[in-house]
Amino acid sequence: MDDEGTLAREVNGPGTAWMELDAVLHRTVGIGAAAVTTWLTTRPGAR
Repeated sequence: MDDEGTLAREVNGPGTAWMELDAVLHRTVGIGAAAVTTWLTTRPGAR
C-alpha cells in the first residue's frame, strides 16, 4: 500500500521472480566458492 492507501504492485519485492533469481544466483555462487575451496585444499602438492 502506498501513502494514500492505494494498493500498489511491487516489481522486485519478496516473492517475485527477481527475488527468486537473486536467491538462485547467490546459491550458485556459494556452491561454486565451496567447490573451488575444496579443490584448492585437496589438490596434490597443496601445503
